[in-house]
Amino acid sequence: MEKEVAFPAFPATESLIPVYAGVTSTNRFLLDQTSISIGDDDVVRFVLVTRSASGVENVSFEGIRCDSLERRIYALGRSDRTWSKSRNSNWMAISSSTVSLPHWDLAKRYFCDYGLPVSSPRHVIDAIRRGSQPGWLGS
Repeated sequence: MEKEVAFPAFPATESLIPVYAGVTSTNRFLLDQTSISIGDDDVVRFVLVTRSASGVENVSFEGIRCDSLERRIYALGRSDRTWSKSRNSNWMAISSSTVSLPHWDLAKRYFCDYGLPVSSPRHVIDAIRRGSQPGWLGS
């Protein structure tokens, strides 16, 4: 069973790293490398910054379950750099559709390895620098 989670510190610009998350989007996706955690419940939690082509940013604190390929939004960032608990924090299926594509790529390329979470946040950051987990076939 999933435990209640504490919200992380709001991301600092210098801790954001760009991630590839779908070729169909004009948005840029940035992961707060200091926020990545892998819980005892096997949920990979992270802060994602989505930046539009016009510079508008959306900040979210999310989780991904590798075994069921689902995602959950715990909180959304406010303009005053605080968190607002998500009104809809239900687990949602991730698919390769355009709507889910960034999360599909995050799960498949960086967070999960054959249905299990990777071993550490460092493993995620290394995969981002490489472009994907070793042996990733895009499936």
